[in-house]
Amino acid sequence: MKVMVSKVMARFLRENVNFCRVSYCEMTFRDYMIYVGNECPYGNDYIPKYGIYKALRLAYPDGCYACPRFISTRDLNRVFLHSDRTLDGFLEEFRKEFSI
Repeated sequence: MKVMVSKVMARFLRENVNFCRVSYCEMTFRDYMIYVGNECPYGNDYIPKYGIYKALRLAYPDGCYACPRFISTRDLNRVFLHSDRTLDGFLEEFRKEFSI
């Protein structure tokens, strides 16, 4: 299983996670550093052809009074490594890590 920020990963999480809305977004370097805050953004999140960065945006329900959270490939890999490295294990660990 290759874990990285992509439109496919956003669609997969959207179908399997109920506590928030997941969407794929692209942003400039400045926005990436503000919202994602990753120390090393030049990994899989950078698209050199267009000079943009990609991330997943988690939008929580209005009743939670929570700001949207942006997730990088590094965050997804950390969740995957802490799981039992199966699909169900990844989803369970994702729920534990990012639910409110």
